[in-house]
Amino acid sequence: MTVEDHFWHLLYRPIADAAARVARLVGLLQQGRIAVYLLFSFVTLIALLLVVRQ
Repeated sequence: MTVEDHFWHLLYRPIADAAARVARLVGLLQQGRIAVYLLFSFVTLIALLLVVRQ
């Protein structure tokens, strides 16, 4: 007989999968060239400034 946690599949698993996807994307960013990293940082900064301005 096996006891399973029902909340794991409904709640925790999607959060864990999303965190793994974000970690993979950040890992790809860390392996790239510095120019690409700086471009992503600049675009993020501009996007945040536009959001705060509104």
